[in-house]
Amino acid sequence: MAIITFLNNQKEETGKTLSIAAIATYMSIDHNSKHLIVTTSGTDERMKRCFWKEKKKSKMSFGIFGPNKNNIFEQQNGINGLAKIAKSNKITPDVITNYTRVIFKDRLEILLGPEQSDRDDIVKLYPDILTVANQYYERIFVDLDNNVPEETASKIINMSDIIVVNLNQRLSSIEDFKQKKEEKK
Repeated sequence: MAIITFLNNQKEETGKTLSIAAIATYMSIDHNSKHLIVTTSGTDERMKRCFWKEKKKSKMSFGIFGPNKNNIFEQQNGINGLAKIAKSNKITPDVITNYTRVIFKDRLEILLGPEQSDRDDIVKLYPDILTVANQYYERIFVDLDNNVPEETASKIINMSDIIVVNLNQRLSSIEDFKQKKEEKK
């Protein structure tokens, strides 16, 4: 069981999300094992576009008592739904699979990031969720967003078996990364 974290040191495009999608897809096709992609960004639509075409959501759904502007079923997917269970310490590997989106049955699943409104409370739960998921999945690919608080990001990086750093190919970007790495030694 391995946790593989992808990160970058700048807010600019480095191909981090697309690298995760490509490598995880290749490994799930090539190997007969379970893989999970965890996105920590709730606003980034790139991962969703890699695997499926998102249908436009209707703004209102109709229930027994008329129009319902807040569809509870749409709000409970991904990390948002899983966070409620994690806060109550009832999370198990089987429960995690209930909140993922299946790409290849028994091979590749995605756990989507938090909605912006709930982000601060949920992001803190990632290390606990990754620990439990690591018991079930052969490989976990983490798309570590730059907006994750430094304390949580450090925990994720420390529990990772492999860290892949995507950098721009500008000299200033490489020097900046080198300097930050030397400061943390």
